[in-house]
Amino acid sequence: MGKRRRQECDCGKRRRKHLYLVLDDWDNGFSLHKMDALSLLDDSDDDGGRELERLPDPPAVRITEAGQSPMLFAGLGTSIFVANKIQRSPKVTGALVYDTETAAMAMGPAPPENTCRFFVAVSRGETKDEKLYTLGKTYHRDRSQHPRGHLAGVSVHALSWARSPAALAEPRLPSHEWAWESVAAPTAPFDGNEETVVSYAVHPDGHTIFFSTKNSTYSFDTKRREWRSHGEWVLPFIEQGYFEREIDAWVGLHEDGYICCCRAATATPGAAPEWRKTEQKLYREGDRDRRLGATLTYMGNNVFCLVESVVRQDVDPGRAYGGGRGCALHVTVFGLKYNREGEVQATLRRVTKSYAVSKYIPGFTHQAFWM
Repeated sequence: MGKRRRQECDCGKRRRKHLYLVLDDWDNGFSLHKMDALSLLDDSDDDGGRELERLPDPPAVRITEAGQSPMLFAGLGTSIFVANKIQRSPKVTGALVYDTETAAMAMGPAPPENTCRFFVAVSRGETKDEKLYTLGKTYHRDRSQHPRGHLAGVSVHALSWARSPAALAEPRLPSHEWAWESVAAPTAPFDGNEETVVSYAVHPDGHTIFFSTKNSTYSFDTKRREWRSHGEWVLPFIEQGYFEREIDAWVGLHEDGYICCCRAATATPGAAPEWRKTEQKLYREGDRDRRLGATLTYMGNNVFCLVESVVRQDVDPGRAYGGGRGCALHVTVFGLKYNREGEVQATLRRVTKSYAVSKYIPGFTHQAFWM
């Protein structure tokens, strides 16, 4: 496959990024759709998302679902990883790696056993060597003491583009490959069973990841490989928050549809950081009981993308799934600023487009990647 990360093409022009949407919109699996989301800001025909359009066709790639195991999706550099959460058969192992820069598909390593889910990519040092970190459950190996495989704790694993050991013996082989490593560190100070992660964000120091469970917050320093407990407070957003330097805060999606701006917590344990939210919700009005899920994606330069998955207003929720395009995606692109009173608000340059889509897998909404 092509180079993992490259900000500029060979001709010297900066590579234009796109929004990639993973949807369960066909009966055999998933589709990966490529959208020029930045062009929405230049669209003078913004209708506020009232008119339903169709996503660009055909999709960039289709992926057949393998068995009944839930699928894991993650983005790193210019690549999107797809893997079964449970590797049920030795003959069906590994992950698919789609390179958005070259449109090439390759095989990568399977995620570590008992992986909870993928989390966040972190750059370390001046080389900007990105790694994708995930948490996994570990179990006691002494079956005489714990015959049912008693949960021992939560471990850390990292995926990176690493030098291939095989290439040292055989120079004709590729010099690098995707590889997982088990991060040598104490297990997390939460059990990963009753305390599951509900939100997370990378500190502006570039190497500390904050995780919030339902009642507490912890951090993991990927450089020192150390865990810390920060007390009984939680990050105010759901899923991933993103640090935006222009407003000097983490930005995330509140569970009620507001956008949160939260001061980055200190790397040493302390009080809960100050946070504010937009005065108005960014969720579409009238979709509260029909909303299936929502994600927030950072597009850089103080631009964000909110994607909502909902059942269409003219469709019976009991008949929303299948090939009839019974659902819709609302894609909203916006920026943030502080007003004179110091309150956070979405900029006036806020654009929404809506798309009619089919859905087949209950419990799965969508995944969004900017690369």
